[in-house]
Amino acid sequence: MANKKKSTIKYPPSAKHLLGAKEVEGKPRMTLVSHHLPRALLAVAELRTHAAANRGDSTWEEVTLVEWQDAMQRHQNAIAQGEYWDEDSGFRHSTCILCTAMFIDEINARAEEAEE
Repeated sequence: MANKKKSTIKYPPSAKHLLGAKEVEGKPRMTLVSHHLPRALLAVAELRTHAAANRGDSTWEEVTLVEWQDAMQRHQNAIAQGEYWDEDSGFRHSTCILCTAMFIDEINARAEEAEE
């Protein structure tokens, strides 16, 4: 679970008529990602597809948290030096950061679930 606190998501009154009878209060609004950040979402999916074709779908899980943190910092450093495209993958460093952040978040979420 991404947030252990009880969700307090409130939908705008203008959207209530679109929601129908199904209870949606407190549920994540997934379209805030898919509809508002489609290019970033597509870029991460393309990067994952590229990586999976070369190394397999789940090999990212074999990389340690520290290794992902190092990778993210290398991409951030490249951007700070004015380099926007990763020569190894052919993708933007910012896309690599997004994907790496998702890996780190997934690793942390799994660790928290294992502790419960």
